[in-house]
Amino acid sequence: MTTKLGVLLGLLALPLVAHGASFDCGKASTRVENLVCSDDELSKQDELVAKAYERARAAPGLSGQITRTQRAWLARRNACRDRACIRAAYASRLKELQNISQTGAKDDCDSGGTSEMYSCFSERLQDSEDQLTNLYNKMLTSIESRYRDRLEKSQDTWLEYRNAQCAFRFAADDPRREIPCRLQMNEQRKAFLLEEMNQDCNGCISFTAPSQKGRQR
Repeated sequence: MTTKLGVLLGLLALPLVAHGASFDCGKASTRVENLVCSDDELSKQDELVAKAYERARAAPGLSGQITRTQRAWLARRNACRDRACIRAAYASRLKELQNISQTGAKDDCDSGGTSEMYSCFSERLQDSEDQLTNLYNKMLTSIESRYRDRLEKSQDTWLEYRNAQCAFRFAADDPRREIPCRLQMNEQRKAFLLEEMNQDCNGCISFTAPSQKGRQR
């Protein structure tokens, strides 16, 4: 009886490990990974981000860019020194991935009549434009002032290219077919901007926090 009680008390003394994480906690090797595995909320957040990452990678033409932004994000998460930083990193990444998958993945816009399909794609395009504008403005207001002109020129040039490319491919046949083209190119642009914002390297454009709003047309 005494032996059994001792074994039970020994088991109760062992640390409880959360099992909701997307990786094998038995192979956790870093301080951040161990903290995620020992915290139920962080473990759940890790699982949610992993699922959102797989959904975002399924968006047409975005797999490579999503993978690169995920690696950059992991480097930033692993640099965290406390739980609050890790929690904020997961929340931010989850929102980014959800925004990409919501507009990048195929939905039921291809069903129904022509007018319904056009209305569906138009709504998706407006959401995509809003997300791209918000992301661009966030990057512009965070970047060092000496780099803002470059970013503005880059965005203006990209917008002209996107509009011309989609018009060239589809306008002569049916102008409404430009919308799916713009949607796909918007998702590629968002992934590129996210990659630039999330990268962790020496010599990269550094970010500050001045109060200045950008523009998107």
